[in-house]
Amino acid sequence: MGKSEQIIAEELARPFNEEDLEWRVQRCGHKRNSTDVYCIVLAYVTNRAVFERLDSVMGIFGWQNEYKELASGGLLCGISLKFDGLWVTKWDGADKTQVEPVKGMISGSHKRAGVPWGIGRYLYQLPVTFGDVASSGSERGSFLVDPKNKNSDRIWFNWNPPKMPSIFLPKGGN
Repeated sequence: MGKSEQIIAEELARPFNEEDLEWRVQRCGHKRNSTDVYCIVLAYVTNRAVFERLDSVMGIFGWQNEYKELASGGLLCGISLKFDGLWVTKWDGADKTQVEPVKGMISGSHKRAGVPWGIGRYLYQLPVTFGDVASSGSERGSFLVDPKNKNSDRIWFNWNPPKMPSIFLPKGGN
């Protein structure tokens, strides 16, 4: 006999350890009345962590995914979980990304398809979070000087990811 749906939902929605999370720039630009740069960042779960969560909660034969190409060039991913011998599927999608467009689209659609199952959904509750813009930053970002002109010069900057607030991490580091 399998786990109850409530237990499965709770296990899928468990917070992730910090090493299973990454940050990306959502918005950036010059600070008001300044040449200093700011960047607002978003946290997301790595694709590998989504696979591991599904395997650990459902077992390797208790879930599957499927991809459908969209006419727009994007990709839908459906993640199906098996409950009492029946498959239940939830879908979400993504467009090509700037870095490794096809691989990024596949990973992005899979990560997003996990959210309807509760995987990483808690990260949407994070308050507005800023990256630490610093010349020695480990990450790189950029923005157009004139966002209305795609041919305008680009400002490049380095930034460091923030620490995840402890209330968004597992209790006891598990």
